[in-house]
Amino acid sequence: APQDRTTPEPALAPSAQGVSGLLVDAHNGPLADVRVFLLESALNQPLAVPALLQMLQQGLMLGPLAETRSAADGTFALGLAVANDKYYELRFLSPAHADVRIGDLRILADQWHDVGTVTMAPGTTLRGRITVEGTDTPVPQAIVTVEAGTVFDDAMLRGLPGRERGLSTQVDATGHYELRNAPRT
Repeated sequence: APQDRTTPEPALAPSAQGVSGLLVDAHNGPLADVRVFLLESALNQPLAVPALLQMLQQGLMLGPLAETRSAADGTFALGLAVANDKYYELRFLSPAHADVRIGDLRILADQWHDVGTVTMAPGTTLRGRITVEGTDTPVPQAIVTVEAGTVFDDAMLRGLPGRERGLSTQVDATGHYELRNAPRT
């Protein structure tokens, strides 16, 4: 449920409308310097699935509409210059936590949508070794990628600066890899 807080300071978010909230860790401590992105939701154009799939195959990605970093006290505010009748989603990226997505948000003209407190938890660590099938021969420099399982979620993630390759890591010379803070589910 949204919490009652004052709207963001104009210096932080000069737009008349947008989204705001508070980022905390699993112990309710504020999270500073977390990257926060506002994106248009894939729900806005459900009939455009073939076109979106074609864009993905061509390597074209949809970037964020706005981005910021959380303040020292964990607060964030992302303004939107023009409000329209669309759905939006927020993505939170931290090197020390699993990514978080909040979707299906509406931003109304001259209103700030407070998403409340968003908790970022540590993810899980994935470790393994890549070998040539049927042998013990490593495959050095291979890329291991965790995918969300849906074309749209993966496309949205790859459209964010720093996540162009998704949530991935490169295998070392012995075929071993470690990917930290992957989603637990």
